[in-house]
Amino acid sequence: MGKKSRLGNQPAGQKEKAAERRVKALDLRQSGLSYRKIAEQLEVDVATVFRDIKDSLAELKAVEETEAEELRIIEVARLDAILNAMYNKAINGDQGAVDRVLRIMERRAKLLGLDAPSKTDVTSGGQPLTFKVVYADEVKSLDADGSDTD
Repeated sequence: MGKKSRLGNQPAGQKEKAAERRVKALDLRQSGLSYRKIAEQLEVDVATVFRDIKDSLAELKAVEETEAEELRIIEVARLDAILNAMYNKAINGDQGAVDRVLRIMERRAKLLGLDAPSKTDVTSGGQPLTFKVVYADEVKSLDADGSDTD
């Protein structure tokens, strides 16, 4: 029986091989290969390739989210520093400073997601929208403007 790793019941080196396979699978997918072709090339089944690519994309997304959060923290700190510098001028009546403070506050709220989402009217002239399901065989009976010809 093979040597076991310290990370559980997997044989030593298997976790590294899987990580290497995920990188290769993602590279091949980015180059345009189908899941089936990647599976053939890596000598694994299609489900493994699909899972590897899905896991790789999830890891990349997590890294991007972490980096975005770090950048958001830096940007908020910068805005706070500018706000602190302008606040006393604004409080003492400097109209230009008031405008700048308000713009900084708007930007800060946007970065932090503090503003309530704006509502969008999804009606047609105040009336609820209606939709009609059109099946493929019915498409032929529609004229160019989308109305029934029957």
